Amino acid sequence: MQNKYKYILFDLDGTLLNLDTDELVSRYFKTMTQFLSNNGYDAEKIIAGIQSGTYAMIKNDGSITNEEALAQAFLKSYPCDINDFNNLMNRYYTEEFDKIKSIVTYEEETNLMINKLKENGYKLILATNPLFPRIATLKRIAWAGLSPSDFEIITTYEKEYFSKPNTKYYESILNRIKEKPNDCIMVGNDAQEDMCAEEIGLDVFLVTTNILNRKNRDISNYKQGSLKDFENFIFS
Repeated sequence: MQNKYKYILFDLDGTLLNLDTDELVSRYFKTMTQFLSNNGYDAEKIIAGIQSGTYAMIKNDGSITNEEALAQAFLKSYPCDINDFNNLMNRYYTEEFDKIKSIVTYEEETNLMINKLKENGYKLILATNPLFPRIATLKRIAWAGLSPSDFEIITTYEKEYFSKPNTKYYESILNRIKEKPNDCIMVGNDAQEDMCAEEIGLDVFLVTTNILNRKNRDISNYKQGSLKDFENFIFS
């Protein structure tokens, strides 16, 4: 059987990682607030700075990395030594972030699907929105029972210049792998952030298990279903 695509781009949260994305964000800020408070920091001001930095990453125009966009916006809200802040965040991700894992439902079928795709010659990219550092993304990959070696590329804020739903995020991936859009498919659960890849020519598959459709987009024309449905589509 000839492969349908050369590359498959997968979203992580709510797609390969079976969880409710809104609950992830809620637990993320709750555990971070507790961690900051326990260490004598003004949690409210730091969280506000991180939220400002997140917005800056989403709006990033590509002139700086997402990490730099976060830092610039954060420091405007909470002036401090950025190295001290980065060290503090690394401590949080090392010591506290794994507590969120309790909201994840482990799916062995996902691991089996990823292995089957690789065995059949598909190249995989973890196209997770690069709003997190690498340390946090590697932990979430592990929560899904997967390995960084499963993916040709993993997008994190240290090396990315755009974020979803900016289509330049997908263009930057295509430039890196030197492939045409129609040789790739984006698989994700967000009707806006993931399905917008279609605008630049990628095929798309909407995973409906933990679907996000905050803007009530018409999703009737997308290939869609569970990850198992996607696997059946690929190997049909």
